Amino acid sequence: MAWEDPHRAETETAITRQKGNVAPGELLFGHTDQATIETTHAYRDQAPAFNHLGRILTEMNTIYARSLSLHFGEQNRPLPEEMRWEERKKKGMKPGPDYGGILEEFRIQLTAFSTITCLKSCPAAIHTDSGNAKKDQTSFTALTTVREPDFEGGGEFCFIEYGLKVPVKPGDILIGQTTREWHLNITPVRGTKYSMVAYYRKKGLANPLMWQNKRKRDSIKKS
Repeated sequence: MAWEDPHRAETETAITRQKGNVAPGELLFGHTDQATIETTHAYRDQAPAFNHLGRILTEMNTIYARSLSLHFGEQNRPLPEEMRWEERKKKGMKPGPDYGGILEEFRIQLTAFSTITCLKSCPAAIHTDSGNAKKDQTSFTALTTVREPDFEGGGEFCFIEYGLKVPVKPGDILIGQTTREWHLNITPVRGTKYSMVAYYRKKGLANPLMWQNKRKRDSIKKS
């Protein structure tokens, strides 16, 4: 993969934190919803490389389904057409806070995830993933890691409000509501560690107004 410099507020601090260690990198795959719903340029330009991660992503999706079946089901099942926002509006009803599960057009490799953040030796500063869900929405994130032989340690994941440090080793999967819980990597990464973070951008991608506008734009492009 052709890595990019970290640029988000919570990851750009890794450039300074990693001085003297492996330089950090960050890539975003899948769908994003900044103003409009779009696929990311990394997803378009580096699809062959990303597709090699398919088996890991499928396993993360399976473990999520098995361990948190209720929440997975809510995320994985779109609302029936008659319960979607435009139909509820006709009946004078308001949309529910969760809008329903992920729509087929936003799935990555048939999973319940719409977006994947890949990180290379990129410890994050304290933050919540509030851009992925509103306060009244339930949204879980799945995280795993892969390490190169030069990895020496560091980059431990921490839920800071609970004082809980989670050493996510290769083969481990951490699933949590990172949209609500403050978290960070408490130390720099010594050596090379890759992290794969999978989630659903429910706040924007599930917003019925946004995906209706996307469908209108797509139909205009085809005509």
